Amino acid sequence: MNPVVLPEVGLLSSNLQAEDKKFIAVDFEGNKLCDFGEYPNKYKDKTLYEKSVTFMGDMAVKPDGSRWVMTHKTTDILEIYDNKLNLLKRIQGPDQTIPDLIEENGRIRRQGRASKEAYFFPFATNEYFYVLYDGREYDTESPTRYLRDKLFAFDWEGNPIKCYQLSEPILHFSIDIKQQILYG
Repeated sequence: MNPVVLPEVGLLSSNLQAEDKKFIAVDFEGNKLCDFGEYPNKYKDKTLYEKSVTFMGDMAVKPDGSRWVMTHKTTDILEIYDNKLNLLKRIQGPDQTIPDLIEENGRIRRQGRASKEAYFFPFATNEYFYVLYDGREYDTESPTRYLRDKLFAFDWEGNPIKCYQLSEPILHFSIDIKQQILYG
């Protein structure tokens, strides 16, 4: 997961040490401020490793610093937080993806039904956040497994605004808001 800077708070990152908290916040001098962020109740009995892999993802901060979004790679859950580290909204969709992961001998294994890939590389503006979506079954052999051709736009209340079907799949992207150009 990419750590991000949240103005007036510090650096936010995933937390691999606190059993029941998803994130850690540190100030700009590197001092730990707090652990925060609850896992959904249905994941409370999972091991720390299972939870951290299930909720692995990326964050993007709204340019004005008032909110940030956490997107996940193996579940289609999006979480919107405020700059006080409070969860404002957790939404799931479009596929209701719940990975079936289990820890065995210090490794994570996908079990049972096929797992799907979900959200990747959020990009934030003051009006919306954009995120690539996959929706395909996880396939380590696919030569295009890192490329996505769906880009979703959400407002900061978590409402879906638009789904773009890209003409060419991309790995990562940025948007020039003034020129209204997507670079992928």
